[in-house]
Order: sequence, then C-alpha cells, then structure tokens
Amino acid sequence: MLISHQDILIRLCVASILGGIVGIERNIHGRPAGLRTHLLVSLGSSTFMVLSVLIPHLYPLSGTRGVFFSDPARIAAQIVTGIGFLGAGVIIKDGLNIRGLTTAACLWATAGIGMAAGAGLFFVAIVATLIALIGLVFFPWVEKLYKKDYYYMLTIVFSNRLPLEELLCFIQAPEFPYRNFEYERNFETQQTEVQISLSIKHKEEAPQVMDDLVKRIEQKGLPLISLKWFAP
Repeated sequence: MLISHQDILIRLCVASILGGIVGIERNIHGRPAGLRTHLLVSLGSSTFMVLSVLIPHLYPLSGTRGVFFSDPARIAAQIVTGIGFLGAGVIIKDGLNIRGLTTAACLWATAGIGMAAGAGLFFVAIVATLIALIGLVFFPWVEKLYKKDYYYMLTIVFSNRLPLEELLCFIQAPEFPYRNFEYERNFETQQTEVQISLSIKHKEEAPQVMDDLVKRIEQKGLPLISLKWFAP
C-alpha cells in the first residue's frame, strides 16, 4: 500500500526537525556545517528513503513471477556512501592537526536519522538524535575527567649552516617530547625551517616545558634565526 501524503509530510518534517536539532548544537560551537546543513542532510536522506519505499509500489511486477522491478534498499544504500563526500568537505588539515572530524561524523549520523524517519521508524530516529546530543553536549565534560596528551607546534628557523645530523640529534633526544616533525631547507634564502609537533601530558605545564625547550635551544649555540610555538 502506498504511503499517504500525510504520512510523507510527517516523515519529512520529523527528519528535518531532528536533523536541525543536531545542527543547532554544531552552530553553537561555531562549526561551518550547522543548522541548515544538518537539516538538509536529514531531509534529503529522508526523501531518498521515502522514494526507496514508493518506487517498488509504482512499478511493482515483472512478467508473471511477481518479481519487483526495483530494489527498495538500492537508493537507501547509496546514501551511506554519498554522505561521505559531503563529510569530507568539512574535514580540514591544519598543519599536523585535523579538524572537522566530529562535524563530519554528525553529518553521517544525521543522514542515518533522516533515513530512519523516512522509513517511518520514528523511535529509532528520536533515540539516535538523543544519543547524538548527549555525546556532543555532555561527553566533553567526561573528557575532562581523565588525562590526555596535549599537542603544541614549535617552529624554528635556522640558518643553513646547521648540519642536519646535529638537528636530528637534538630533536630525537630522549627528553625531547616530540611526536613528529617537518623539515624544509630553502637554498634561496639560506634558511632551514623545522616544524615540530610536541606532546605534553599536562596542559598547565605547557608554558614551563616550552620555556625550558627554548632555553635549551639557545644554550646549544645553534644558528637560530627565529622561534615560535603555539597550541593548534
């Protein structure tokens, strides 16, 4: 039996509302994909889901075997793949760090919420929305209860008189809390730039740790031109 117009309206509206609620949370945190994006993702997923349900009924039979022309799961299956391209658009690589993963995951989850609403599974859609909001709103507080690594960027510019072996010996010392580094030597300006990602256990200790590192660099007598550190 075909879905009534009233039922279609309810499904699309529920999907839009639930997706919009998740989008508001992203807007509050200043993310580029906010209310409108999440609403449209949820609405679009719900629309495709409704089409997946309707198309087999519009073209129901093939020959005398009573076989469906259309697979009701075919369109819905492509939503999961297609939403990945949209999610990739909000992921940004900033130096050695990656931003936007949570927003991309929100878009992916919102697509699932829209699919559930489009299929008429309102309980699934509502529960998924509530769990998503709990994770976004309350879990940052939970993350503060346990210790984690904090990352800082240290950018040092040397003159090209600095031998690479001496630099590696300094960076890879056991007491140096580095995670990885990027090295670039410019033969036109006769300068060597090193970007180092540092891992520090306690955020409040970061200024002291960085100050000690700067003093050690200065005491080494390295051909230093400039030095800068910041929290990405």
